[in-house]
Amino acid sequence: MAVYFDSSSAAIKASEEEKIAEAAQLILASSDVKRSLTVGGYADLQGNADFNRNLSLKRANAVRDGLIAKGVPAARLTVNHFGEDTSKSAKDDLWKSRRVEISITASADAKNPAETGAQGDPGDLGEQAPAPEEPAAQPAAPAQPVAPAAKPAPAPAPVAPAPPKSAKDQLTSAEKTKAVTALNQTVADFFDDLITEDLGKDFEGISKRNNYTVLTTELFAQSSPPQELINTIKDSPVGSLANSTFQLHVDGDHDQKLSDPHQTVDGWFILRLDAVQQSVQLTYEEAKVRVTVDLKKKLAREMMAKEAAELHEKLTAAMKAGKTFEEAAKEAEQTVETKANLAAGQTYQGNYYGDRAFLAAQFTNPNEIAPLKLEPSEEQPEQALIVYVNKREVLKDDQYNTQLERTFDNLSQQSRLVAFDNWLNDRYNESGVVPPVLNNDQ
Repeated sequence: MAVYFDSSSAAIKASEEEKIAEAAQLILASSDVKRSLTVGGYADLQGNADFNRNLSLKRANAVRDGLIAKGVPAARLTVNHFGEDTSKSAKDDLWKSRRVEISITASADAKNPAETGAQGDPGDLGEQAPAPEEPAAQPAAPAQPVAPAAKPAPAPAPVAPAPPKSAKDQLTSAEKTKAVTALNQTVADFFDDLITEDLGKDFEGISKRNNYTVLTTELFAQSSPPQELINTIKDSPVGSLANSTFQLHVDGDHDQKLSDPHQTVDGWFILRLDAVQQSVQLTYEEAKVRVTVDLKKKLAREMMAKEAAELHEKLTAAMKAGKTFEEAAKEAEQTVETKANLAAGQTYQGNYYGDRAFLAAQFTNPNEIAPLKLEPSEEQPEQALIVYVNKREVLKDDQYNTQLERTFDNLSQQSRLVAFDNWLNDRYNESGVVPPVLNNDQ
């Protein structure tokens, strides 16, 4: 089964929701606990290769989250992302590439889908992911000797009972979300302690004292993140946990190498950047191919931005002429995607968060079209957002003032300590007393 997406989008269309519900129903109705779902994301050949790889991950995570929302345990889901689909059928029809394939794995040792992009038709639910166009030859399995007819086949061994589910896996999607959200204040307290004590130098010690687990990954490229970091951050334009690590400062202080607390469907995460390795330099031939591809993609981005600007002007003019936004969009042969209950706010650390559509229209009045928003940047746009604001209202966050007061108290305490340290240093200088120099053995 394949779930299809719009160009440069990871939002699940209403027309595709039924497929996710069907897949969830099939896996939940199965009595075989070894049966699981493999979710593989793909993108078309338009745009930057790294962006497309991240987009394929976002699409796979979106389908994964949808399955979890339908009650499928996270432990029975495997997420893969393959970036650009290079199969012939996908080149002929780009829409076929903008998809996530859902396949049922019959047993725990079933073969995984191909490591690189899907090849050929997506297939139906229950089929394994299609094999590459030129698979490596596999040695034939040796024939098994036939048992003599006089000897009956041995009785099958009894099947061991399935291991009991963990407390986490027993929760429904709604219960899991509620449990993760309930940790908001606990995580905020931990993060304050982490920053206050030596600017986060003793990351492992403070984590252990608070019964939190520290996991260390190998070095990885942004286009190939480890499984632990593929989850999408809630209400953040950054995307995945892996993307967040590439925004940290490798040459900064200890606290600058730490991310803010990130909430995902599986819990809270605080990331620390330990090391950075420079990318390997390309050969001349590799660079030549890359430059050619990048030039084509640059021209495609410029064309996309131009067409988006023209569409924005057309919609604005139609609304000024008295048409509704839906009528103007229909006249321009565009599909309107409605999003309800979008919210954003300001954290107690001064950072803004929220859905990217909300952030694009945060300064727009009701019944108006927001300025054209190019993402991820105007210099290198990969997609365009045209947002119409139907209505808006202010919601009060009861925890905001409490968190703000705690942060203010912590900063005030740090300021007093700095002031006292400066005063003490001045008194030393005035008195002529030289502080003793201690070596590592004292």
